Amino acid sequence: MAIDWEKIVTELSAVFQDEQETFARVLFYLGEEEKVYKDADKLGPQMKILMSSMKVASLFSQYAKRLAEDTKRADSDEKFKRVMGPVGMIIGGIGGGMLGGQLAKGLSQWMTEKIFDVPKSEALENAYNFFNLRNHASNHQINTAYRQKCLEYHPDKGGSEEKFHKVQMEMAVIKAAKGELYS
Repeated sequence: MAIDWEKIVTELSAVFQDEQETFARVLFYLGEEEKVYKDADKLGPQMKILMSSMKVASLFSQYAKRLAEDTKRADSDEKFKRVMGPVGMIIGGIGGGMLGGQLAKGLSQWMTEKIFDVPKSEALENAYNFFNLRNHASNHQINTAYRQKCLEYHPDKGGSEEKFHKVQMEMAVIKAAKGELYS
């Protein structure tokens, strides 16, 4: 009996569509079982039952859920934790990064228009003027001007807190325009 992985994955994804962690755990378990029995040209016991139960959807679903319960071993199985820990971290990091980037971009646009009460292009021009820079200043020139303004307006150096925050906001406008902010 040949294994039709694509069909098994499709069927299991339907059963665990709202439980992605369980879905990943079951696939991992089946993959490990298949490695053991592959050398003997046999199907593992779990795989045999899964494949024979695919003909009856409700039976397949019940067995898949039972298998999922049997494989809930993430707390005790070190190999599973080593494999799935980084995978989950990567997926979460990518998703969180994309969502965070989009939210930050929207927030930056909104802040530029609401706080400065001007369109983005005009806010950018005002930011360059605040630092006494040309629109196409190099990163080195921008960073140097930023440091000078920070030293001039820093509250610990006798400057006002409001002006220091303005320095931060103007720099954020320039960085957002250059694509360096939240990317």
